[in-house]
Amino acid sequence: MINKLSKKWSDGTKNLVNNSKLNLVRVYDNEFIDQESTDMLKSHSLDETCHCDFCGQRIKYVSVLEFDKNTNLTYFQIGKNCMSYLFDYGMRINGLEHAKAQVENAVKQLMKKSTERARVEKYKSEFDTYLKWLDSLDKSFIVKNNFLTFINNRLRTGDGVVTMKMMAALDNMIKKYTPHNTSHLDETKPKLLKKIDGLLEEMKIIYDNFESNGTYKFVKSVRDYVEGRGNATTKQLDALNNIFKKVKKERVELRQKLLTRKPKVVDNTIPW
Repeated sequence: MINKLSKKWSDGTKNLVNNSKLNLVRVYDNEFIDQESTDMLKSHSLDETCHCDFCGQRIKYVSVLEFDKNTNLTYFQIGKNCMSYLFDYGMRINGLEHAKAQVENAVKQLMKKSTERARVEKYKSEFDTYLKWLDSLDKSFIVKNNFLTFINNRLRTGDGVVTMKMMAALDNMIKKYTPHNTSHLDETKPKLLKKIDGLLEEMKIIYDNFESNGTYKFVKSVRDYVEGRGNATTKQLDALNNIFKKVKKERVELRQKLLTRKPKVVDNTIPW
């Protein structure tokens, strides 16, 4: 590796390393430098760099090193190659083992952030339809749905890959949920539950064995769905409307039968 480095390593830099105490001040990504790193550089009268101070090579991840030589502080910004050479060359240098762990961890985190940024741009392009759909939904609905909360965060932060299984789940949900049936859930849920409970009570009157009745079971399952999700799907609402009309008609017919039924004749001559 020495052959690829600047001649500085054979004279001035080597002497500096041998006769100084080393301290790692910061590691940053020069393509996406954060404000904290910028402030740190300014505090030490340093500018952002994309070339190593030791070897002159172009670098992406920059380590800011502080060299203390007889209480005289000097700062250098160097790349991964020179940091690796420091590790191989001078493990006896004060603080270098700790600095190595810091650099490796910092670069790992910077690479993670860089990957996440790339994913965000990719997801904006590939999943534009899903992002617009998520934007259209009521925010309180997304918060209450664990999967939507998770996938909404992943698409916007790029904190992981989007699998085929996740896409299949999204495709199913985009068919079920619309801005209309996910809006104002805090108001919709109690009103809808009240209507369904009323329908269930009507069915208990009409059907003798209501608990084993298929239609009653369906309405009960929709109630459980609304209780858990806050609203019903469009198909469920359409089905409930049809059932309501049917039950209302049967309720009227039952009332008419009761009104036209002949009273039972009681023979008062029969002793009790």
